[in-house]
Amino acid sequence: TFRTFDELQKNSQSMIWLPGHGEPGAEVLKWNRELFEGIYRPCEQAIKDGLPMEAAKAMVLKDERVVSRAKDTKGFDINIGKYVSLAYLEAEAAGF
Repeated sequence: TFRTFDELQKNSQSMIWLPGHGEPGAEVLKWNRELFEGIYRPCEQAIKDGLPMEAAKAMVLKDERVVSRAKDTKGFDINIGKYVSLAYLEAEAAGF
């Protein structure tokens, strides 16, 4: 996802981005990237530290990038566990 965001920003002339959910705008990629990094990077750190997924979720829920976007993310409370699980598994696979 992060490589795709980089390529889109580098190779596109777009001024407005249309997300799958939410409002279109110039800051969509930045907003989403920061949210996704707020989920992925703590999971990545948890893997490096040998911590279980539950600890990663606690770290994610404290990350300012996530905290600042939670109320604006539709379905956040019911989906954050799934987001963390996916990020944790991806970070674990990347570490091998």
